[in-house]
Amino acid sequence: MGLLLFLKLKLNLTEEEKQSLYQRRQEIDESIKQNKTDLEEFRSNHDFWLRINGNLKIN
Repeated sequence: MGLLLFLKLKLNLTEEEKQSLYQRRQEIDESIKQNKTDLEEFRSNHDFWLRINGNLKIN
């Protein structure tokens, strides 16, 4: 949010431009949350841990 706040304060943006930046930031935040969720699901996968521990041979 720091960059968005900086842009709002320092640049002479229209309300439409400000709203567009805010929406884009929300999309990025949502994408980050989804990526974290996907990563957590991947890490919790049993085969992942077996491979890390060397208990499962990878051909």
